[in-house]
Amino acid sequence: MVICYSESENIKQLFENAPDLQVSLVNSQENLASAIVEGSHPVGVFIQLEDLNERWSGFISSLKKCYPLLTLYLILPEEQIAAAEKAGYQVFGLNDESLLDKVTRELVSVHDQDKRKHPRFDWPLMGKLDLPGRPPEKFRVRSISSSGAFMESEDYFPEVDNRGTVVITFHDFSLLSGCRITGKRAISENLPSGFGVEFTDLTQTSIEIIEEMVEDELLRTLLEPDKPARPPSISG
Repeated sequence: MVICYSESENIKQLFENAPDLQVSLVNSQENLASAIVEGSHPVGVFIQLEDLNERWSGFISSLKKCYPLLTLYLILPEEQIAAAEKAGYQVFGLNDESLLDKVTRELVSVHDQDKRKHPRFDWPLMGKLDLPGRPPEKFRVRSISSSGAFMESEDYFPEVDNRGTVVITFHDFSLLSGCRITGKRAISENLPSGFGVEFTDLTQTSIEIIEEMVEDELLRTLLEPDKPARPPSISG
């Protein structure tokens, strides 16, 4: 699925009538945030703007931080393309006659890339990992979802499929779960080096609590990007 926010009726019709795309059109920044957070893991998000102003720049920066693996594209007037590309955005021209063909080709190229099953959020959290043969070690948790977490590490990377337990401390509670090491990730633009852990025995209640907290905080952060992230609590 593709999510598209557009201020142009022509672009809306272009995406709506695209034969090879399943498109969800939204008409406000709030609806766009909700569609991303609560939706079914879009292949790509397209944001068409007449002016990439400060409000939208803050939203997009927050979106890239919260969803580092999400494929995001801007569709802008010709005079704004160079500045947006210099800022690191992937950009299509608003008046490009072959826009739909370029969009379709681009989506085919990203379709098989790594996508997360659940939304993740970068909270200021610490985790303690306990694996056989090693003393428990603390790591900064750089992202978390109901399916697992990403642990920041510069020099220690456990073997894939190693199993143990992990404790992640929130504001007024701790999450304890069995875990499986899912692999090393090299440093990138959006994340430091580290490794993933998959939660293996969370109860359904725990999964639902984490998913609700993550979605609530994602929405708050996308729509209020100037406010710092805060460790969540059961009481909210």
